[in-house]
Amino acid sequence: MAANKITETITLKIAGTNFSASVTGGVTVDQVGTNYTEETQTITAAAPVQLDINPNIVEGNLGFLILKNIDVANAVNIATDSAMGNIIATIKATRAAYIPPPGGTVVLWAQAVGADVQVVFLACET
Repeated sequence: MAANKITETITLKIAGTNFSASVTGGVTVDQVGTNYTEETQTITAAAPVQLDINPNIVEGNLGFLILKNIDVANAVNIATDSAMGNIIATIKATRAAYIPPPGGTVVLWAQAVGADVQVVFLACET
């Protein structure tokens, strides 16, 4: 059976009067495993919550994570520890971010800033 394909494409553009600039990058890789999680999850401001990533994605095999904060007012912090001491990303309201999980990561924690938020994420095993 052919491997699943993971495609990552990122573009950042800026434009104004008489100027524009952009950088685009991308890669397509074969997924070694078959596990992924696509989910909408509520993230609380009162206490950190673990992202509900498929437990079949074993330690060190979380290779791709994109997360969109669908709240219109509040940000969300993403960390590698439950104490939120090692924040690896802050995603503002209505924004999305590709988060390269640090090597060995399988568990990530989130905490909303100000009020509870909802996020949508896709996490893929490499």
